[in-house]
Amino acid sequence: MLAVLAAGACVDGARELPSAAIVDQPAESEEPPLPELDPEPEPAPVTSCSVRETLQIGEGEEAGEISVLDDGSVLFSAGMAIDADGSPRAYHPRSSVGLDYLANAGRPGHWWALVVDPDGAPVVQGEGDPAPGYYVSMTALEDRGKAETDPRRYVDAERIPYVVLPAKARTEIGIWLGDLALVVDPESGEQAFALFADIGPNGHLGEGSIALAKALGIPSNPRRGGTDRKLTWLVWPGTGDHHPHDDAWIKEQGRAAFEAWGGQARLERCQLGSSSNPPDSPSTN
Repeated sequence: MLAVLAAGACVDGARELPSAAIVDQPAESEEPPLPELDPEPEPAPVTSCSVRETLQIGEGEEAGEISVLDDGSVLFSAGMAIDADGSPRAYHPRSSVGLDYLANAGRPGHWWALVVDPDGAPVVQGEGDPAPGYYVSMTALEDRGKAETDPRRYVDAERIPYVVLPAKARTEIGIWLGDLALVVDPESGEQAFALFADIGPNGHLGEGSIALAKALGIPSNPRRGGTDRKLTWLVWPGTGDHHPHDDAWIKEQGRAAFEAWGGQARLERCQLGSSSNPPDSPSTN
């Protein structure tokens, strides 16, 4: 008969431990979970209307004042003259045919709004151009990938909402061509985003393209449109890329710049012409 091994007996010299003697080994200790960190609070929206400096534009009845807020954004109040520059139909050899008076493009020997040939004569659009027979009208902002005589090189005032600023604003404040802007009509509540696309005389403040006027519901005829009613003009230096863009890009990037600036709440606080919320007094240049 086979012998039955008793608990604790040896087999080939090895001792078998009784089941009761087998002790569970403690599991390897696990590191405690890291505490969850509270998300960083979003920065509070800027609401300050503090003015860092002001810039005087023009004299007498034409005088205006540009305010530079403490974050570098630019704010001013002015009416709106209508600019046709950049439109293929802006100027024609017969002044009555173009959208605007030919005199507003310059004069022989000094055409500031027209492309000229090597002899100084205005370039006339030909077949294949948007408006054959019309002059090629320029804007300061341009698509340098296109020929200088191509009307498509320039920002079309009929299609693109843009603002015109005096050269002084560019040199003394640092606003660059292509920077984004917002124009608001406080009376109607209409708002429109725009590009800084053209440079005007240092003595005048408040000018926008045909498309900008239409977006605001303002008479847009360059000859007899515009408004003397004070609009609020807001410009964000450094927000552009120095290139022309279509209206969809301007609206998308403009909304983003506006919200980052403080949005509607800050606009209502800082909007010029509001007796209850005037910008804080600045130092005057």
